[in-house]
Amino acid sequence: MIDKALLKNNARVARGCVWGFMAIIAVLIGIVGVLVASAFYTPGAPTTLQVPESTSPEVSAILNTSWPKVLAACPGLERYKSDLTYDGTEDNITYVQETDRRVMVRYTVADKPSQVPSAFNVNGHTCTLEIPPSGRVLIISKRPCAALCRDDAAMLNNPPETVIGLR
Repeated sequence: MIDKALLKNNARVARGCVWGFMAIIAVLIGIVGVLVASAFYTPGAPTTLQVPESTSPEVSAILNTSWPKVLAACPGLERYKSDLTYDGTEDNITYVQETDRRVMVRYTVADKPSQVPSAFNVNGHTCTLEIPPSGRVLIISKRPCAALCRDDAAMLNNPPETVIGLR
């Protein structure tokens, strides 16, 4: 004969194991969800500028001093960074007259951006941000690039060369 007390106890143990297993699965799903979410979303992550080691000390100083100001003046660089590809820096510090000297930061906008508003008309553009040695202004020669930088479609109505004060 089968002992009813033993069957009840076995059933209780089995239910406990099932609930324990389900709790472990729920915790694992939660951990995986947090890991996946953190890979795609990092709040407040700064947009960094990679200055090559071969860059002259003068140009490095201009970039390191001015870049935080550029980010403050250009909220679109941070907001739409997933649609931008950094193309490097360039300068003309050593071979042009002093009034025309610039450090240029180049980036390309995706052909089919997922974040940048279509009203900016900047798909596929290569944009250049020009910073003179003083670091007091930012010069952007394309209106769509200025619209992206400022995150403001009204910039499309500006003159072709946009000058933004840096603080």
